[in-house]
Amino acid sequence: MINAVYGRSALAPETEITTMEWDEDLGDYNWHIEPDLNEDNDAYLPFGMFVTAQARKRLLTHVRACLLQNPFSVIHCDTDSVIYYGKECEGIDYGEHLGTWGLESEPAVIFEGGFKRYIELSRYPMQDFGDLIGMAAAGIPQKKDHNGVPIGMWVELLDDPALICRTGSVLGNEDYSIRSEWLRRMYEDQGMDPDHVNTMKLIPVKVPGGVILSERQHQLNDNLIWRLRR
Repeated sequence: MINAVYGRSALAPETEITTMEWDEDLGDYNWHIEPDLNEDNDAYLPFGMFVTAQARKRLLTHVRACLLQNPFSVIHCDTDSVIYYGKECEGIDYGEHLGTWGLESEPAVIFEGGFKRYIELSRYPMQDFGDLIGMAAAGIPQKKDHNGVPIGMWVELLDDPALICRTGSVLGNEDYSIRSEWLRRMYEDQGMDPDHVNTMKLIPVKVPGGVILSERQHQLNDNLIWRLRR
């Protein structure tokens, strides 16, 4: 509910009207998108801006607390988290109630590749899927089938976690062969072929008359270009 209130206050007034109209050149119906302004928007941007600024202030205060304990401890920070070497830091209010911070995990190994791009492991090399504590990989779906087997693009990162650190690497293969023993065993136990795995990402694409799913690859990057464009 708290996030909902904040989100409403920071709604952008710009929107789009999407309609299906006859296209004379195409000789078929096609999507028509027209920019629009939502005059009924009940946003109050000063409130949203204040909340964002306050959250960033608290985040940087906690980053500073970690650095005071160890100047080289901070590995990565996100909107509401700090990943660092060491135990609990003085100056941070730890707890389980609203307004406090908690220790989410204590990984043995972290592969850090950039903004929202890391893998936390309790053991390395991985011996089973339970060794994965958490993963952040913008643009890479983390899907499982009905038996809980990882499928799709993130299979390549589970197979080789160090890959997430290699900016410019391209993920997505129509016929990928899994190399790690634990992941091969997981596939074989479910009667799946670990030597022929489709790791392409499915992207919805608008076409005349509807939407189709198109297979795409994904290049690992630091997201700096996307952030500068915004």
